[in-house]
Amino acid sequence: MDHLNPQRPPWKWIGIGLLCISVLLILSLRNRGGFFSFSHTEEPLVVISTGTVHAGDELSTILIGKGLKRQMVTNVESAFSKMYNLRLLKPGHTFEVITSTDGIFKQFLYHTDPINTYAVSLSTEGIFSQNKNQQKTVWMKKFVSGEVTESMYKSLLKQGYDRNFVDNLIVDVADNIFAWRIDFFTEQRPGDKYSVMMEQEFIVGSSTPLWNGRGKVLAASYIGKGTKRKENFAIRYQAPLADRADYYDLEGQAVRKAFLRAPFTQVNFRISSGYSSHRFHPILRVYRPHHGTDYAASIGTPVSSVGKGVVIFAGVKGGYGKCVEIRHNSKYVSRYGHLSRIGVRQGASVSQGGSIGNVGNSGLSTGPHLHFEMIVDGVSRNFLAMEFPAASAVSKANMTDFNAVRDRLIAELNAGPLASDKPSSTARSSAARATH
Repeated sequence: MDHLNPQRPPWKWIGIGLLCISVLLILSLRNRGGFFSFSHTEEPLVVISTGTVHAGDELSTILIGKGLKRQMVTNVESAFSKMYNLRLLKPGHTFEVITSTDGIFKQFLYHTDPINTYAVSLSTEGIFSQNKNQQKTVWMKKFVSGEVTESMYKSLLKQGYDRNFVDNLIVDVADNIFAWRIDFFTEQRPGDKYSVMMEQEFIVGSSTPLWNGRGKVLAASYIGKGTKRKENFAIRYQAPLADRADYYDLEGQAVRKAFLRAPFTQVNFRISSGYSSHRFHPILRVYRPHHGTDYAASIGTPVSSVGKGVVIFAGVKGGYGKCVEIRHNSKYVSRYGHLSRIGVRQGASVSQGGSIGNVGNSGLSTGPHLHFEMIVDGVSRNFLAMEFPAASAVSKANMTDFNAVRDRLIAELNAGPLASDKPSSTARSSAARATH
C-alpha cells in the first residue's frame, strides 16, 4: 500500500514547488524586459526650458514666465545677483531653466556669450549655490589680402569669405581703424590693395571661430590710388600699463580720432533731426533750440560711447528720459537721451565704442531714437560740424617698444599666410581675452 512506502514524496509539495519556481521565472523575465514586459516610455528626470532675453526683460519676469513661484524667483535672483549685475541683462543673451518633472527648480543657466555661463543651482538639501563657467579658448592668426574691383567689401565676398566675417572685418578696418584717414565711400578705386593680419578666437577643440569670425586686427594696410595718403598702415599696440590697445601708423601717431563719428557700432541708423537753434518741437508744439543730433533706430539698438571717459550721470533726466552723460576730459562731455535701458553706472569708466545702453522712447519722444549731444566747455555744439582732436600718439618713453612691435607685425603682414598657420598663444581662459 502507498501509505506504507516512506520513500515516495507527497505530490502536493512537488506541485507547490513547481508553482513557486514558475512565479519566480515570470517575475525575472518581466524585470529583464522579456516577453511578459509591457512597453512604456519613462519620463525624463528633468525639464529644460530655454529662452532669449528681449529688450525690457527682467530676471523676475523671465523666471515667472517659466513657471517658478514667487519665493523661488526671489531666492534665484538673490543667488544670481551675487555674481552678475541684474541691470546688465541684455537682449540676445540666452538662458535655460531646469526643473524636475513635477516642477521643482533645479538650475538656472545664463549665457552672456558662447564662452561665459552663470549658473544658479539648488541642491537636494535645499541649498542655493552659484558659479561662473568659462570655456577654454585659443587664438589663431588669419591673413586676408586682395585687390579692390568695385569695393573692398565686394572683393572679399568674391574671394569666398563668409558674409558675417566680411561684415565684421569691414566694420573693424573701415569704420573703427581707418575711418578717419580713408573715406571708404568715395576714395576706393579699382586696383587698390589691402592686407589684414588678425587673430580669431576658438573654443579649444573647435574648428569654428567665435563671434561670427570677428577677432583682433593686429596689423592692416591699404594702398590706395584716391586716398589722401597713398600708403595707409595701422599697427595694434598696447603700451605697458595701458588698459587697452590702440592703432597707430608707422610713426606712432594715432590712426583714429578721439571720438567716433556716431554713437553706434555695427548697426544701421539714420539722422532724423540735426542740430538747430530754432526747431519746432513735435510734442511741446513750440519753437525751441535743438542742441543735439537725433538718430532714428529701433528700440533695443545698442548705443556706444563716442570716446573713452567716465560716466558722470546715469538715470532719468527730465525730457531726456533715461539718460547717460560721459565726461571725456576737462573739455568734452557727451549726452545720450531717450534710452530704453541704461547699461552703465555713475562713476564707471567706459572705452571708445563701449556699450552704455539701448535706444528707446523714454522722456519727451515721439518715437524710438537716440538724442545725442556733445557739450564743449559747458556749451552744446553741433557734433556733425566739429573738427575732432586726434587720439594720443605713442609716448616717447614707449617708442622703442612700439618700434619693435611694429617691425615684427609688419614682417608678419608681408610674409602672409605662411606666418599664420599656428596658434598665437596657448589655450587659456576667455577671462584673459581682449575686448572686441
